[in-house]
Amino acid sequence: MRASIIRSLRVLLVVLVLLGLRVPLYADATTINYTPAPTTYIGYNPCGNFPGYGCATSAYFDTGSLIAQNGDEISSLFMNAWDAWNSADTWTLEPTVDDTLGGTFNVTTAAAGQFFGVVSGGLTIQVTLSGVTLPTLTGDEQLLWVQGLELNYTPGVAGPAVTPYYTMDTSTLSGLTCSATAVKWNGVGNPDIFCPPAYPYQYTNNSFYDQPKGSYQPPGTTQKFFDANAYLAVVDYTDDTVQLYDGISYGFQNYISPEPGTLMLFGTGLLGIAGLIRRRAALSA
Repeated sequence: MRASIIRSLRVLLVVLVLLGLRVPLYADATTINYTPAPTTYIGYNPCGNFPGYGCATSAYFDTGSLIAQNGDEISSLFMNAWDAWNSADTWTLEPTVDDTLGGTFNVTTAAAGQFFGVVSGGLTIQVTLSGVTLPTLTGDEQLLWVQGLELNYTPGVAGPAVTPYYTMDTSTLSGLTCSATAVKWNGVGNPDIFCPPAYPYQYTNNSFYDQPKGSYQPPGTTQKFFDANAYLAVVDYTDDTVQLYDGISYGFQNYISPEPGTLMLFGTGLLGIAGLIRRRAALSA
Protein backbone atom coordinates (compact mmCIF):
# COMPACT_ATOMS: atom_id res chain seq x y z
CA MET A 1 0.00 0.00 0.00
CA ARG A 2 2.75 2.44 1.01
CA ALA A 3 4.69 1.73 -2.20
CA SER A 4 1.52 2.35 -4.24
CA ILE A 5 0.98 5.71 -2.53
CA ILE A 6 4.57 6.75 -3.19
CA ARG A 7 4.25 5.78 -6.86
CA SER A 8 1.03 7.80 -7.10
CA LEU A 9 2.71 10.85 -5.55
CA ARG A 10 5.59 10.56 -8.01
CA VAL A 11 3.17 10.43 -10.91
CA LEU A 12 1.36 13.49 -9.57
CA LEU A 13 4.63 15.43 -9.28
CA VAL A 14 5.59 14.50 -12.83
CA VAL A 15 2.19 15.66 -14.11
CA LEU A 16 2.55 18.97 -12.24
CA VAL A 17 6.00 19.53 -13.72
CA LEU A 18 4.78 18.74 -17.22
CA LEU A 19 1.93 21.21 -16.80
CA GLY A 20 4.37 23.90 -15.70
CA LEU A 21 2.75 24.22 -12.28
CA ARG A 22 4.50 24.89 -8.98
CA VAL A 23 3.90 22.87 -5.83
CA PRO A 24 3.55 25.33 -2.93
CA LEU A 25 6.13 24.13 -0.42
CA TYR A 26 6.55 27.26 1.69
CA ALA A 27 4.04 27.56 4.50
CA ASP A 28 5.25 31.06 5.39
CA ALA A 29 4.47 32.51 1.96
CA THR A 30 1.91 35.27 1.66
CA THR A 31 -1.20 33.93 -0.08
CA ILE A 32 -2.64 35.60 -3.17
CA ASN A 33 -6.37 36.10 -3.59
CA TYR A 34 -7.74 37.14 -7.00
CA THR A 35 -11.21 38.69 -6.80
CA PRO A 36 -12.48 38.88 -9.50
CA ALA A 37 -10.56 36.24 -11.44
CA PRO A 38 -7.86 37.59 -13.77
CA THR A 39 -8.58 38.43 -17.40
CA THR A 40 -5.57 37.00 -19.21
CA TYR A 41 -6.37 37.67 -22.87
CA ILE A 42 -7.86 40.43 -25.02
CA GLY A 43 -8.18 40.51 -28.83
CA TYR A 44 -7.87 40.04 -31.67
CA ASN A 45 -9.27 43.53 -32.27
CA PRO A 46 -8.59 45.80 -35.27
CA CYS A 47 -5.22 47.47 -34.69
CA GLY A 48 -5.34 51.25 -34.33
CA ASN A 49 -2.21 51.85 -36.40
CA PHE A 50 -2.27 48.91 -38.84
CA PRO A 51 -5.47 48.66 -40.93
CA GLY A 52 -6.38 45.10 -41.90
CA TYR A 53 -4.55 43.57 -38.95
CA GLY A 54 -5.72 42.33 -35.57
CA CYS A 55 -3.93 43.09 -32.31
CA ALA A 56 -4.06 41.01 -29.13
CA THR A 57 -2.41 40.85 -25.71
CA SER A 58 -2.04 37.95 -23.31
CA ALA A 59 -1.18 38.45 -19.65
CA TYR A 60 -0.26 36.20 -16.73
CA PHE A 61 -0.70 36.72 -12.99
CA ASP A 62 1.00 34.03 -10.92
CA THR A 63 -1.12 32.39 -8.22
CA GLY A 64 1.85 31.78 -5.92
CA SER A 65 3.76 34.61 -4.26
CA LEU A 66 7.47 35.05 -4.92
CA ILE A 67 8.29 33.20 -1.69
CA ALA A 68 5.93 30.37 -2.72
CA GLN A 69 7.88 30.14 -5.97
CA ASN A 70 11.43 30.68 -4.71
CA GLY A 71 11.51 30.15 -0.95
CA ASP A 72 13.83 32.57 0.83
CA GLU A 73 15.95 32.96 -2.32
CA ILE A 74 15.55 36.11 -4.38
CA SER A 75 13.91 35.39 -7.75
CA SER A 76 16.31 35.20 -10.68
CA LEU A 77 14.46 37.91 -12.61
CA PHE A 78 14.67 40.36 -9.73
CA MET A 79 18.31 39.49 -9.05
CA ASN A 80 19.21 40.09 -12.70
CA ALA A 81 17.32 43.39 -12.68
CA TRP A 82 19.00 44.50 -9.45
CA ASP A 83 22.49 43.61 -10.68
CA ALA A 84 21.92 45.52 -13.94
CA TRP A 85 20.64 48.61 -12.11
CA ASN A 86 23.21 48.43 -9.29
CA SER A 87 26.22 47.83 -11.54
CA ALA A 88 28.21 50.43 -9.60
CA ASP A 89 27.53 48.44 -6.41
CA THR A 90 26.45 51.51 -4.45
CA TRP A 91 23.49 49.76 -2.78
CA THR A 92 23.34 46.59 -0.68
CA LEU A 93 20.58 44.03 -1.22
CA GLU A 94 20.22 41.61 1.69
CA PRO A 95 20.92 38.12 0.30
CA THR A 96 17.74 36.35 1.45
CA VAL A 97 14.03 37.18 1.57
CA ASP A 98 12.37 37.70 4.96
CA ASP A 99 9.38 35.33 5.21
CA THR A 100 7.59 36.92 8.19
CA LEU A 101 5.07 38.97 6.20
CA GLY A 102 2.34 36.30 6.01
CA GLY A 103 -1.23 37.42 5.37
CA THR A 104 -2.74 37.94 1.94
CA PHE A 105 -2.13 39.94 -1.21
CA ASN A 106 -5.66 40.81 -2.39
CA VAL A 107 -5.51 41.37 -6.15
CA THR A 108 -8.62 43.37 -6.97
CA THR A 109 -7.66 44.10 -10.59
CA ALA A 110 -5.68 41.77 -12.84
CA ALA A 111 -6.53 42.22 -16.51
CA ALA A 112 -4.95 42.24 -19.93
CA GLY A 113 -5.90 45.44 -21.72
CA GLN A 114 -5.69 47.51 -24.89
CA PHE A 115 -5.19 51.25 -24.82
CA PHE A 116 -5.39 54.38 -26.98
CA GLY A 117 -7.74 52.82 -29.53
CA VAL A 118 -5.85 49.50 -29.78
CA VAL A 119 -2.53 51.28 -30.40
CA SER A 120 -0.96 49.66 -27.31
CA GLY A 121 -1.42 46.47 -25.30
CA GLY A 122 -0.59 45.75 -21.69
CA LEU A 123 -2.25 45.06 -18.36
CA THR A 124 -3.56 46.57 -15.14
CA ILE A 125 -2.88 45.18 -11.68
CA GLN A 126 -3.91 46.46 -8.24
CA VAL A 127 -2.97 44.80 -4.94
CA THR A 128 -3.99 45.51 -1.36
CA LEU A 129 -2.75 43.87 1.83
CA SER A 130 -4.70 42.10 4.57
CA GLY A 131 -3.57 40.23 7.67
CA VAL A 132 0.12 40.85 6.99
CA THR A 133 2.70 41.35 9.75
CA LEU A 134 4.38 44.60 8.78
CA PRO A 135 8.05 44.89 9.78
CA THR A 136 9.05 47.27 12.54
CA LEU A 137 10.92 50.19 11.01
CA THR A 138 13.86 51.92 12.67
CA GLY A 139 15.90 54.99 11.82
CA ASP A 140 15.41 56.06 8.20
CA GLU A 141 13.84 52.80 7.04
CA GLN A 142 10.71 52.91 4.86
CA LEU A 143 8.35 50.13 3.76
CA LEU A 144 8.19 50.43 -0.04
CA TRP A 145 7.51 48.37 -3.16
CA VAL A 146 10.49 47.60 -5.39
CA GLN A 147 10.08 46.01 -8.81
CA GLY A 148 12.49 44.19 -11.10
CA LEU A 149 11.75 43.91 -14.82
CA GLU A 150 12.68 42.08 -17.98
CA LEU A 151 11.26 43.82 -21.06
CA ASN A 152 12.07 44.69 -24.65
CA TYR A 153 10.98 48.33 -24.92
CA THR A 154 11.42 51.70 -23.23
CA PRO A 155 8.31 52.63 -21.21
CA GLY A 156 6.52 55.65 -22.61
CA VAL A 157 8.29 55.41 -25.97
CA ALA A 158 6.32 54.33 -29.06
CA GLY A 159 9.40 53.19 -30.99
CA PRO A 160 10.33 49.64 -32.01
CA ALA A 161 11.08 46.78 -29.66
CA VAL A 162 14.67 46.57 -28.48
CA THR A 163 16.93 43.76 -27.32
CA PRO A 164 15.43 42.35 -24.07
CA TYR A 165 17.06 43.75 -20.95
CA TYR A 166 16.77 43.68 -17.16
CA THR A 167 16.34 46.76 -15.00
CA MET A 168 14.61 48.08 -11.91
CA ASP A 169 11.27 49.85 -12.41
CA THR A 170 12.22 53.29 -11.14
CA SER A 171 11.57 56.97 -11.80
CA THR A 172 14.68 57.04 -13.98
CA LEU A 173 13.31 54.33 -16.29
CA SER A 174 10.07 56.27 -16.80
CA GLY A 175 11.74 59.70 -17.11
CA LEU A 176 10.15 61.03 -13.91
CA THR A 177 11.65 63.51 -11.47
CA CYS A 178 11.80 62.00 -7.97
CA SER A 179 11.87 63.69 -4.59
CA ALA A 180 14.20 62.74 -1.75
CA THR A 181 11.43 63.79 0.65
CA ALA A 182 8.60 61.92 -1.09
CA VAL A 183 5.72 60.74 1.08
CA LYS A 184 3.19 58.05 0.30
CA TRP A 185 0.09 59.18 -1.56
CA ASN A 186 -3.24 59.34 0.25
CA GLY A 187 -5.31 59.91 -2.90
CA VAL A 188 -5.45 63.70 -2.55
CA GLY A 189 -3.62 65.95 -5.01
CA ASN A 190 -0.71 64.66 -7.08
CA PRO A 191 1.41 61.76 -5.86
CA ASP A 192 5.07 62.25 -4.95
CA ILE A 193 7.60 60.31 -7.00
CA PHE A 194 9.93 58.08 -4.98
CA CYS A 195 13.60 57.81 -5.87
CA PRO A 196 15.38 54.61 -6.97
CA PRO A 197 15.52 51.81 -6.16
CA ALA A 198 11.87 52.16 -5.09
CA TYR A 199 8.96 51.83 -7.49
CA PRO A 200 7.95 55.44 -8.30
CA TYR A 201 4.44 55.35 -6.78
CA GLN A 202 3.78 54.40 -3.15
CA TYR A 203 0.50 54.55 -1.21
CA THR A 204 -0.34 55.16 2.44
CA ASN A 205 -2.07 51.77 2.77
CA ASN A 206 0.97 49.98 1.22
CA SER A 207 -1.07 48.92 -1.81
CA PHE A 208 0.48 48.41 -5.24
CA TYR A 209 -0.74 49.55 -8.67
CA ASP A 210 0.79 49.21 -12.12
CA GLN A 211 -0.42 49.59 -15.70
CA PRO A 212 2.46 48.75 -18.06
CA LYS A 213 1.75 49.00 -21.77
CA GLY A 214 3.68 48.78 -25.03
CA SER A 215 2.72 49.89 -28.53
CA TYR A 216 1.91 47.24 -31.11
CA GLN A 217 4.61 46.98 -33.75
CA PRO A 218 4.35 46.54 -37.55
CA PRO A 219 3.42 43.05 -38.78
CA GLY A 220 6.41 40.79 -39.18
CA THR A 221 8.45 42.56 -36.49
CA THR A 222 9.08 41.75 -32.84
CA GLN A 223 6.21 42.60 -30.51
CA LYS A 224 6.70 44.02 -27.03
CA PHE A 225 6.65 42.09 -23.75
CA PHE A 226 6.97 42.88 -20.05
CA ASP A 227 7.80 40.58 -17.10
CA ALA A 228 7.75 41.91 -13.54
CA ASN A 229 8.63 40.73 -10.01
CA ALA A 230 7.45 43.19 -7.36
CA TYR A 231 8.56 42.78 -3.73
CA LEU A 232 7.45 44.65 -0.63
CA ALA A 233 10.71 45.78 0.96
CA VAL A 234 12.34 47.80 3.71
CA VAL A 235 14.44 50.48 2.03
CA ASP A 236 16.97 52.65 3.89
CA TYR A 237 18.11 55.66 1.86
CA THR A 238 20.70 56.59 4.47
CA ASP A 239 22.51 53.26 4.63
CA ASP A 240 21.58 52.37 1.01
CA THR A 241 20.20 48.95 1.93
CA VAL A 242 17.18 46.91 0.83
CA GLN A 243 15.58 43.96 2.63
CA LEU A 244 12.98 42.07 0.56
CA TYR A 245 9.82 40.50 1.94
CA ASP A 246 7.23 38.67 -0.19
CA GLY A 247 5.92 39.76 -3.57
CA ILE A 248 4.05 39.05 -6.79
CA SER A 249 4.91 38.24 -10.42
CA TYR A 250 3.05 39.07 -13.61
CA GLY A 251 3.55 40.21 -17.21
CA PHE A 252 2.22 40.53 -20.76
CA GLN A 253 3.02 39.76 -24.40
CA ASN A 254 1.62 41.58 -27.45
CA TYR A 255 0.69 39.94 -30.79
CA ILE A 256 -0.39 41.06 -34.27
CA SER A 257 -1.88 39.03 -37.14
CA PRO A 258 -3.90 39.54 -40.36
CA GLU A 259 -7.49 40.31 -39.39
CA PRO A 260 -9.72 38.16 -41.66
CA GLY A 261 -8.45 34.56 -41.18
CA THR A 262 -9.81 33.40 -37.85
CA LEU A 263 -8.03 30.05 -38.04
CA MET A 264 -4.78 31.86 -38.76
CA LEU A 265 -5.41 34.18 -35.82
CA PHE A 266 -6.11 31.24 -33.55
CA GLY A 267 -2.93 29.44 -34.64
CA THR A 268 -0.83 32.57 -34.28
CA GLY A 269 -2.27 33.17 -30.83
CA LEU A 270 -1.37 29.64 -29.73
CA LEU A 271 2.19 30.06 -31.03
CA GLY A 272 2.51 33.36 -29.21
CA ILE A 273 1.22 31.94 -25.94
CA ALA A 274 3.63 29.00 -26.33
CA GLY A 275 6.45 31.52 -26.69
CA LEU A 276 5.32 33.32 -23.53
CA ILE A 277 5.31 30.02 -21.62
CA ARG A 278 8.82 29.18 -22.86
CA ARG A 279 10.15 32.58 -21.77
CA ARG A 280 8.59 32.24 -18.32
CA ALA A 281 10.05 28.75 -17.98
CA ALA A 282 13.48 30.18 -18.79
CA LEU A 283 13.03 32.86 -16.12
CA SER A 284 12.25 30.15 -13.55
CA ALA A 285 15.30 28.05 -14.43
